Amino acid sequence: YKRKQLFQVAQFQPTAGANLSLNTDQNWIDYQDSNLHQTSYGFISRWQQRVTTHMSTSVEGGVRIERGTTFNRDYAICRAGLDWAAGRMTVKLDYEYNNESHETDGQNRHYIYLRIRRNFR
Repeated sequence: YKRKQLFQVAQFQPTAGANLSLNTDQNWIDYQDSNLHQTSYGFISRWQQRVTTHMSTSVEGGVRIERGTTFNRDYAICRAGLDWAAGRMTVKLDYEYNNESHETDGQNRHYIYLRIRRNFR
């Protein structure tokens, strides 16, 4: 197969302790044996904000659109998180929403993650 990819990234620091990033990608794939073609476009945006010396928040959201000779798929995702760190301990609480749609059906998923980590070194 032949593949072409493009990636773009833009990062900003709009205020002290805050970061904003915008990422896009484009992919074109030609499967020469089967004469099939696939195209995908993606976009994701992330915001991170330091709240205190020990706590930060993050929000991100994006979409991916895939088109092919035999299929069409769309994905959407949204995440929000709260991170706390002190000494060798970190705690992360995240919520994630996924939406995946095909030509004939779709799925919505909700996740909550709690990660606790202690570094012993």
